Amino acid sequence: MKMIRKALASPGLMLAFSSVARSFGFVFPVPLFYIYGSAAESTLWLAIGSIVSLQNLFFLGLPQVLVRTLSTADVARDKAPEAGALAAREQALQDACQFIRLIFSGVSLLQFIGLATLGTWVLLRPFGQLANPADGIAAWVVIVLFSPARVFTLRQLTFLNGMGDLATPRLVDALAWSLGGTSAALALWLSGSMLVMTLAVCLPSLVAIPILRSRAAHHGWNRFTARFEWQRVRSIAVEIWRPTWRSGLGTLLSTGARQGTGLLFIQVGSPAAASAYLLAQNVITVCMILSAAPVQAKLHLMTRAYVKGERQLQATLLRSTIAESLWVASSLCVTVGLGFIPALFLLGESAAFVSPQMWAAMSMALLLQRYGAVHLQSYSVSNHIIWHWLDGTTGMVNVCFSMIFLPSLGLWAIVLGNLVSIAFFYCWIPAVYSHRLLCMTWPKDDAAAWWRPAAFSLVSLCVCIWVIPIAVSMPP
Repeated sequence: MKMIRKALASPGLMLAFSSVARSFGFVFPVPLFYIYGSAAESTLWLAIGSIVSLQNLFFLGLPQVLVRTLSTADVARDKAPEAGALAAREQALQDACQFIRLIFSGVSLLQFIGLATLGTWVLLRPFGQLANPADGIAAWVVIVLFSPARVFTLRQLTFLNGMGDLATPRLVDALAWSLGGTSAALALWLSGSMLVMTLAVCLPSLVAIPILRSRAAHHGWNRFTARFEWQRVRSIAVEIWRPTWRSGLGTLLSTGARQGTGLLFIQVGSPAAASAYLLAQNVITVCMILSAAPVQAKLHLMTRAYVKGERQLQATLLRSTIAESLWVASSLCVTVGLGFIPALFLLGESAAFVSPQMWAAMSMALLLQRYGAVHLQSYSVSNHIIWHWLDGTTGMVNVCFSMIFLPSLGLWAIVLGNLVSIAFFYCWIPAVYSHRLLCMTWPKDDAAAWWRPAAFSLVSLCVCIWVIPIAVSMPP
């Protein structure tokens, strides 16, 4: 029980649990489509999952900026606890919370319009490939109508994260989405309807909303947002917009390119090939979310260390975060490569997933991306944002490579486009900036954090590429 309580109180573990649970509802029912449904239904459901994950692009990386803003304001209490400093802290938190309330309301409206228009247009071809298009369309309508609730939940989680309350709110969110994923699989098994399955995914998360609202009120949300002062909100909006548009533009161009190429493939590829790739992309997304949890859990600590001028502490946090993030990513990718893929070979369902070689390439891209991302987050606490041109360049190289080689290489063009763009741009540039900020030397000062998970991944993925396909094809 002591270990369980410790795990439930761990911000990193609960953030990982919450993040993977949000993808759980879109990945867990997929095997049932191959048993009771069709590749077309699987393609549509996974495409919907990809579009839902793209919802975060509407925030332009704002939640991370707001977490840093709230953490910085809260540091004032520790540095100067006298009455004047506390009053200034209260005002800073009030301004930030009023801005959060305003901006999340606007994003909610934009998301709803974007999903109803552009999202529907992207899904027209998958709708037409269904045996019962009306069922798929009704399921999509539920997703669109539910989008404001997702925004409201993220607003409360962002505020609580900035206030240092991370574990319990994420646990509540994770339990709701886990229940939704399990209910979705059960609903598909019993009814065979995508509409019923979608309702089962969405409804449990509504229960989490009043719980998170009550916890936010405990930390002063209602007090901070009681009175709206437009002039002060406008002032903080200008201050926050500077780092936000840069990080947001970069996220839009890089993540948008990565997810967008998958949605592009469903317009030209067969339902079976598209379903296999989208499933692999969703698994990579889950791996990315889980491996990003150590970064999100320590983001407010990095911010505090930077504000207090504790560079050695920030460097220590950076190294530990790199190691944790890479070990999580490598362990997950290797588990899929040495466990899930061989199981599909043995069951005669290897076409349901990408080839071992393609999975290895996608895994290596993820590991390189995580290394660069940790350095990027660490450097961004300085409020000098390089995301716009870094992610922008990465995304443009990815899209250009994919478009040029798609006719000749097919799906491999999309996979290699992502790997090449990350390896040549996203991986090493943030490391240069981060090392300069913390007066570190590459590779000496962070090699101990990355070489072990890198070596483990390289050896294991080589086994996945060459040994596993031979072993599972041998007669007993």
